[in-house]
Amino acid sequence: IIKGPEGIRTVFSAYGTITQLRGLQFISGASKLVGEAMSGYPGRAAGVAAESVVSGDLIRVITHGLASGVICASGVIPGQALQLVAASGLISGTGHIGPLLSGVGAMLGKAAMSGGRGSGIAALIDLG
Repeated sequence: IIKGPEGIRTVFSAYGTITQLRGLQFISGASKLVGEAMSGYPGRAAGVAAESVVSGDLIRVITHGLASGVICASGVIPGQALQLVAASGLISGTGHIGPLLSGVGAMLGKAAMSGGRGSGIAALIDLG
């Protein structure tokens, strides 16, 4: 996991098999184990940040590309569901926004672009 443009890296080990297009959750903080998110928690952001994230932080999650280049509109804490703020343009890069996306959703899939602050991302959004 790389958090922020400053390049701080934290390496996590998979608790078990992690398939494509799955959310992640922390199994253990001390031993830095992650696994697939349980059903019923598709919007958990536990695989996104190992610590609190303040507004404007750039987050990159390398493991299976769950999120890359996302700029938070508000604070995010470990395990918190993600809110998509497409109206503000903070999550973009799919070519068009169409109907505005809001509410809780999981961000799945590998990002097509990964860049600096303000970069768009390509992501599959599951609002289910």
